[in-house]
Amino acid sequence: RRLAAHDLRKTGGGRAEGSDQGFLQAYVAEDPAGFLLLPHSYNVLKRREKSLKDKFRLEDAFVVHLVGGKPWEPGDPGSVEYPVTHGAWHAARKRCGLGAVGGLTAT
Repeated sequence: RRLAAHDLRKTGGGRAEGSDQGFLQAYVAEDPAGFLLLPHSYNVLKRREKSLKDKFRLEDAFVVHLVGGKPWEPGDPGSVEYPVTHGAWHAARKRCGLGAVGGLTAT
């Protein structure tokens, strides 16, 4: 389906809450074919780790949205603030037989 200017108007001119995720929800919410909003656990922002602290459980997430600094970027920006989510990414690479990125190791 092609995005047209009139489609942007129904999302408030493209300024939807939640950036890209909010825009997509507003864009497809009025779709006559229907729209299923998945539970939050299918798009957990890594920032939840910082806000929930010890209550954050990676096991409760099906998909972690690595917003901001990415663990595969040089120096792994965010690894100190988000040790669980970034550590999980490095551990997954290791389980897949892939080497560390930029000299970093899995935690």
